[in-house]
Amino acid sequence: MCATTAYTVAAHTDVLTDSATVELKEVKVTAGGGRLARIDRSGAVTFGRDAMEHAPRMFGEGDALRFMLAMPGVSAVSDYSGGASIDGMGFAQNEYRLNGIPVHFPYHFGGIFSVFNPAMYDRLRVGKSIHGAGETDVTGGTVVLSGGMDVAEENKGEANLGMIASSGFLTLPVGQRFSAAVAGRISYLNLLYGPMLRDGHMDARYGFGDADASVNGELSDADRVRFTFHFNRDNMTYDDRDVSLVTAMIWSNILAGCDWRHEGDRMEMDHNVWFSRFANDLELRMDNVRLRVPSAITEGGARGSFSPGEVRDRLSVAWGYGLRYCRLIPQRVKESIGVVGEKREVDATYAAAGKVWGEASYALGHRWRFTAGIDAAMVYGGDGYCCRWVDPRVSVMFGWNGGNITAHAGRYHQWLHQVGFSEMGMPSDFKLGPSRKAPVERGTNLAMAFSHRLSDGLSVTLDGFYKQIDDEPEYRGAVLDILNSDYRAENYIYVTRGYNAGGNLALRIELGRLSAMATYGYCIGKRRIGDGRYFNASSVLNHTATLSGVWRIDNRWSLSGVMNIASGRPYTPVKAIYFIGERIMMEYGERNSARLPLYHRLDIGADYEFHTGAEGGLTHKINLSVVNVYGRRNVEMSTFTADLASGRYMRRDVSSLYRMLPSVSYTVIW
Repeated sequence: MCATTAYTVAAHTDVLTDSATVELKEVKVTAGGGRLARIDRSGAVTFGRDAMEHAPRMFGEGDALRFMLAMPGVSAVSDYSGGASIDGMGFAQNEYRLNGIPVHFPYHFGGIFSVFNPAMYDRLRVGKSIHGAGETDVTGGTVVLSGGMDVAEENKGEANLGMIASSGFLTLPVGQRFSAAVAGRISYLNLLYGPMLRDGHMDARYGFGDADASVNGELSDADRVRFTFHFNRDNMTYDDRDVSLVTAMIWSNILAGCDWRHEGDRMEMDHNVWFSRFANDLELRMDNVRLRVPSAITEGGARGSFSPGEVRDRLSVAWGYGLRYCRLIPQRVKESIGVVGEKREVDATYAAAGKVWGEASYALGHRWRFTAGIDAAMVYGGDGYCCRWVDPRVSVMFGWNGGNITAHAGRYHQWLHQVGFSEMGMPSDFKLGPSRKAPVERGTNLAMAFSHRLSDGLSVTLDGFYKQIDDEPEYRGAVLDILNSDYRAENYIYVTRGYNAGGNLALRIELGRLSAMATYGYCIGKRRIGDGRYFNASSVLNHTATLSGVWRIDNRWSLSGVMNIASGRPYTPVKAIYFIGERIMMEYGERNSARLPLYHRLDIGADYEFHTGAEGGLTHKINLSVVNVYGRRNVEMSTFTADLASGRYMRRDVSSLYRMLPSVSYTVIW
């Protein structure tokens, strides 16, 4: 959690004579920690709270999932997005986990905050295109946020007062072998920023809250246990006056889990059981029509791993298991008033999966390491669907003083899908289990990761990838399709196949008080239906670049900034609009053949830190930040409006919520 970690050791002499007297004194050894993220042999990005604390804060919070967008190969398709694209894959192809618990929608609306309290969960690892055999079954990336399992020895707390939300965190010992932690956050976005979220075309209102609790325990010197609980709820209303449509959404996550870790002399074991539920209630109001359309996923599961360490000279092995059971409610019209005027039963679907895996790693000399693993799984889904697979994965790593290079080839499957009409990862997108209409998605990854320290304080990383994707589901429905009396989401699914290819470059600098990173990513992604023509994948931004940095002026002041530049998101253009009677008919161009304008945004921040009281007293932080410094109105979507009376239509570009939003926050830590 800190930039430096202090350890207390005893000084001693090598030789003692009969008359020697030795006085043991405490010696403090301080290990320095870098401000920036660490990129490992597989290309995975890991960083702790110290890096997040010194990044520009959005509305006073150093949020982990917002900060990771400055990492190579990680980008958001839109400011409205509730997710990230990793190596060009869609949001639905990633899995997010909190202390091992799957989180099905990890963002509050528009990615303003993630649902994770940064004071409670202080370590984030983003896996990209190289996954070990024990990882979750996804064709994209893995985003794992976690807190420690150590038992706190003293009371610690933090309170943050900001212009959009306030939060608090407290941890305290409970007896000799246990400690508890609680955290909470509540927003009041409409109070100060309400006028900035409306214009002549739309009016938006939004609020959220979340709560966390955990208990850590030491059952013995070798056994630790952790209990985790999380809840968040969001409420959003969006009034689009051009089409007289009001969209209202309420969504929530409920998470609970337990971890047990055993670190014995002969065996290390990790076991995790969890419960996770995500629910979204979408309501559409248009003239005299009101529709209520819920969707949800409820799941329970368990996973475990076993590692005896080095079983022979230079050979290490590990194996494990995973079990998941899901109850899914795809998007359904539950209640409608007006044109349809009825109530319907909302039926659920079910899915269950089990897997076993094993992995072995062998070091050949001091430079070469070979790793091979197998992931064997079986999944059952709706309409009697069943699929079995065995995924092999092989990696070869060559290391030298100051660098390494890793090559990887692997087969991947994903059986839990997420689809919807937003194409941006909105909470209205819903989960689907595997079925004949939405079969298990398959992927083959070829990847390379290179890292080298050029000099003290300067390093470079480079990675490349090629992904072959089969049976990726896409949703072809629109918002108003749910008016149909026979609407079923599964009937609007079609499967695609295609590929992603590209690479990422990152330069990192750690020179004295300056920490900075520059990244560039290139990706091309194509999909097609059957033997049809290829079209651009919805989540792929061809070019992305970031420049982020922190300058610590002195022990109190620091300045930070992040600049993001990206190609516009692909979309399907409207070529012509026809009026037939009072009906509007649109003629579309080729799918995803147009792109929105170039995206760019600069966020800056300044932090002032001071201390009061004796040593170990209170730490105070004052943060000033500006989101979108020069007020860029990035286009998020392109729509068309029509006037039946005049027969005229026009294109309207909907811009981002973030239009030069300043913020001041105060944080106290004890």
